[in-house]
Amino acid sequence: MIKVYFTPGCSACHQVKSYLRSKEKSFEEIDLTKIEPREQAKLVSRLGRLSVPIIEVDDKFYFSIGELKDKI
Repeated sequence: MIKVYFTPGCSACHQVKSYLRSKEKSFEEIDLTKIEPREQAKLVSRLGRLSVPIIEVDDKFYFSIGELKDKI
């Protein structure tokens, strides 16, 4: 399962989602502006930061389309 954590105005996030669609990969979109602060804090605790995009693939995290292209 692939999850893409994004914010609406993030151009890098849109690039990641477009790339995944071009590869015909299904993914869940999670808008960080709409999740509870407690859930955001869990992400920060787990990742050490909260910046977008965040791409989760099989419990591994990537932070750019460049990192993602090496894995998918």
